[in-house]
Amino acid sequence: MQYQSEETISLGDRVTYNGQEGCIALIGCELGSGCSGVQRPDWSMNDSQVLVLFENNARLMLDNISEDDLLIFCRRG
Repeated sequence: MQYQSEETISLGDRVTYNGQEGCIALIGCELGSGCSGVQRPDWSMNDSQVLVLFENNARLMLDNISEDDLLIFCRRG
């Protein structure tokens, strides 16, 4: 999977979504090593989805990432 900027999405990536800072906590069904507090049984996801964990502990599940211009890659976590 890739961001709209064509960078490959990796666990722990630091991102913004609509200006809010967070990190990629899950990709499909992989447990994210870059962010704590997310356990696999908590989420039912397909392979094309990612979970963003924000600084305020809010969580957002996204699909169609390559078309989402609100998700901005900042740096590798």
